[in-house]
Amino acid sequence: MKREKTLQRGVCMAVSALFAAALCAAPLGVSANSALYEWQGSIAGGVTVQEEDCPVVVERERLVFTVGELPQTEYPSADSFDEYGAHVTAEYDFYNPADYDAAMTLVFPYGTLPEYVPAGFSPVSRCRVSADGASVSVRERGTYQNEYEFVLEEGLARLSDTFAEDAFFAPDLPVTVYGYKVESEYTGDFYAHVTFPELDTDVSRVFVSGERRYAGNDDTADVLTNNGGVIWVAVAGEPAAAGTRLFEGTDGSDVQARLRQVYEGECTFEQLALYYYAGEEEGKTDWYNAAVAALNERETYIPYSFSDMEMQGRLLHWLEYELTVPAGGRVTNAVTAPLYPRVSRVSSSRRTNYRYSYYLSPAQTWAAFGSLSVEVRTPYELSSCNHPYERTEEGYSIALDTLPDGELYFTLHDGQPHTGDLFVGWLARTMLIAAAVIIVAVSAGLLTWALIRRKKQPPKGGNAPPQGSGRQ
Repeated sequence: MKREKTLQRGVCMAVSALFAAALCAAPLGVSANSALYEWQGSIAGGVTVQEEDCPVVVERERLVFTVGELPQTEYPSADSFDEYGAHVTAEYDFYNPADYDAAMTLVFPYGTLPEYVPAGFSPVSRCRVSADGASVSVRERGTYQNEYEFVLEEGLARLSDTFAEDAFFAPDLPVTVYGYKVESEYTGDFYAHVTFPELDTDVSRVFVSGERRYAGNDDTADVLTNNGGVIWVAVAGEPAAAGTRLFEGTDGSDVQARLRQVYEGECTFEQLALYYYAGEEEGKTDWYNAAVAALNERETYIPYSFSDMEMQGRLLHWLEYELTVPAGGRVTNAVTAPLYPRVSRVSSSRRTNYRYSYYLSPAQTWAAFGSLSVEVRTPYELSSCNHPYERTEEGYSIALDTLPDGELYFTLHDGQPHTGDLFVGWLARTMLIAAAVIIVAVSAGLLTWALIRRKKQPPKGGNAPPQGSGRQ
């Protein structure tokens, strides 16, 4: 009997695990509230108020997400992306109960750019800020954003108008650049194992160009190359030329080749950090600081790649603007920013999910916060949301009496199956059903066998009839 119960529990657990694995397909998600960055108050005579906390409160915030279209997974150029117009507008009713004006610098972090945003596109061109209907001048800012959770305090600390101070990197740090030409009779692509055996990371840091892979050693870089290619090596700090070089085909075969030095020059670390930067002059400091933060986040220093300083997809974009709320007065501030959702295709449901995130945590920087209303104006279906919502004629709405804990997330989907997923979805469902039928059939057979076997056994405590007994 004990074995039968164990068998039943095992079958139930197997079926539960099977269906749980089939149903667990979670999509990934960015935009945020305006946060108080700096402020100062003044009264008659120009005296500056030195209070630590700003007195301004948010009486009400209204969020309107306008999603009339969903982004494509790929755009050929920045011009082709101009037609995409989904956006969010955050409208704040500010009130200053103090007897002095409050002049504030506000920042609105509205997210990183996903892969489908083409290179060269400037998101700030889609942003608008106003105060009581009048346009407000906006400055675009950027900070390094890692792959983990958004932390407001960390982002605010990284906003700076000057180059970040670092224990190793500095704008004027000298960099020696070497160029090595690859010479080989091998016709395909192969890896060059470039080593720096005598490198001292306290005085030198190495960067290599091209596509690379992890070599397993802190002093080795595996750089993908071919015959005639040039491998660039930049050493920040004290010069250090590359040492032993080995070569390996992409299929693991040995390759005969050599590196011949064809260039040696110098630049500064500022020039190296801005290697990929193509923006305006005023944005260089933010890019440089983001690059330094990205380099320092790596666990191993040697070697870096040039691509480690590519901040296009790792730069958290901010809007910075000035706003003054007069003593005892009110100001309605509106901020509009583009919406770039995370896109994920779920084969089991044969549709694409678009996850939108809105960071509510920056609103906690205010002295007090009143009510929050959210509208999602869209023709698409809302498949999930982390706050209760109601269906409306224009889409969906949420009404909250106070600022909730956590952030706001919701997911839309286009509801259209993708032909490329039809067979995969059919196959997955067929395999799931077949597996479930087999498990149920096997468990039923085992249980039936156990019951029949139990009936043939004598009662507990009885004696089996002796062999050969019975009437002849």
